[in-house]
Amino acid sequence: MSVFAGRKKTALSRAARLFKQRQFAQVISILEPQITSYRENVKYFFLLGTSCLHRGDYIGAYTYLRRCVDIDYRNIPAQLALAVVHLQRGESEESLRIWLEILQDNPQNRYARLGLDTARKLSTGKNGTPSLFEKRKELALIPSPGFYIPRWAKWVLGIAFVAGFVLLPAALIVKDKIYEKPEPKRPEIALIQIEENDAVLDTGSRANYMLTEQEIRACFEAIRGFLENYEDTYARREINRILLSNAAQTVKDKARSLSQFIATPTFANFPESFSYQEVMSDPPLYDGCFVRWQGRVSNVAIAPGRINLDFLVGYSDQKVLHGIVPAWMEFAANLQSDFAYEVIAKIVLPYGRPGILMQIVSLHELGL
Repeated sequence: MSVFAGRKKTALSRAARLFKQRQFAQVISILEPQITSYRENVKYFFLLGTSCLHRGDYIGAYTYLRRCVDIDYRNIPAQLALAVVHLQRGESEESLRIWLEILQDNPQNRYARLGLDTARKLSTGKNGTPSLFEKRKELALIPSPGFYIPRWAKWVLGIAFVAGFVLLPAALIVKDKIYEKPEPKRPEIALIQIEENDAVLDTGSRANYMLTEQEIRACFEAIRGFLENYEDTYARREINRILLSNAAQTVKDKARSLSQFIATPTFANFPESFSYQEVMSDPPLYDGCFVRWQGRVSNVAIAPGRINLDFLVGYSDQKVLHGIVPAWMEFAANLQSDFAYEVIAKIVLPYGRPGILMQIVSLHELGL
């Protein structure tokens, strides 16, 4: 019997395919806005929680995987992923409990055995747990997402297999060039890191995010990973998490220095975005992050050097209004209230009052 129950739905089917393609950010983007539609769906919370784990969002991973296990405690993949999250949170006893319970019913489960072996090694080593998560070796403790191969790809693989016999002699001739080590994508980022002897925690701090040393180190490494892969807006969120946490000032200064590498995205290189619901759940965490939202405009007013407006988020089809955000843009555009638009904008916190503002940096009309 499958560990997942319930019928597949459109959003869930798309997310399951993207999960096998390792497009974890897109899985999160698709599923998080659908939470009210899948309150009791085990597969929904498993895909969402495991995707958060792969993205290094251990807080989100804990929330969704905990819910998955609450619905179906027999879901072994979810239990294995949750055990990893407990380990990252410094709750090794809870991780051990989960792995031991799995082995009671399935003594041959290699992930649970590997988990126990890893925990034993960590207990005898120095700085073992931070190193495990900094290098993302914890992903070896959970099953692979699998693989999605479309039909056309199978034909391509078959042709490539045959062509390999033809091209093999030429490949051997130029092997030295083929196996040259590629240059790092952004080598300058590797120079900024938390040293082993750096103070990591401000023990007297009372912050929005009270993190452990392991969580701070993992968060810092997640920032560097996002920047190296040009996922700058995710890096901005994790920089904010450190700045809003009980991290030592030295760590905050290093995180702040990484923000210099964050570039303004375009429609060509910014396919996914935080949702409006995500941003409004904790606006300070998303300060300075870029979003890509659809909607309509109202109260357009032209001022010297800028256009002020209200952006009606999600109202592009005039069916659902997620929220109204005051916005401005510093470039010319002929805005019409009866047109739908897609924008890329930077989230800005207003001074002295709640809510958010948006600085629109790019805009185009939607053909609805």
